[in-house]
Amino acid sequence: MRSRIIASLLILISSVLLILDKLIIVEFSNNYGLADSATLLWVVTQSIAPMLICFASAFKPFRIAYIVPIYLYTLQLFWMFSSSDPKSNDRDFMYVYCLGSVVLFLIIIILFNKFFKKQNELKKRVSVLEALLDLSDEVYE
Repeated sequence: MRSRIIASLLILISSVLLILDKLIIVEFSNNYGLADSATLLWVVTQSIAPMLICFASAFKPFRIAYIVPIYLYTLQLFWMFSSSDPKSNDRDFMYVYCLGSVVLFLIIIILFNKFFKKQNELKKRVSVLEALLDLSDEVYE
C-alpha cells in the first residue's frame, strides 16, 4: 500500500513538472539554442515527466493519480493548437474543452475495461467447460 501511495505521489510530481515553467521564473546563462530559459525549462520537464510516470507506473499507483497528468497534457495540446487570434473566444473555453476531453478519455477507458473483463470472463467460462469435459473423459476411462 505504501508503494502505491509513493507511486501516486510521483505521478503528481510529474504533473507539477509539466507546469513548472509557469510556476517559477528562472534565467539560465545558456538556453541551448532555445528562445528563452522558460522554454528550456519546459522542454526539459516535458522530457522528464513521462520518464517519471513510467517509473512510478512500475509500482502500481492508484489509477486516479493519472487524471492530473492526462488533464495537463490535454490542456497543453489545446493550448498549442488553439487560435492565437485575440478576437477568438476559444481560449476562454480551453479549460472546459480540456476537462471534457479528459472525461471522454476516462469514459473510453472504462468501456475498454468492461469489454476486456467480459472477454476474460468468457475465456474463463470456456476453460471451465473444457476442464469439465476433460474430467468426464477421465471418469469413463
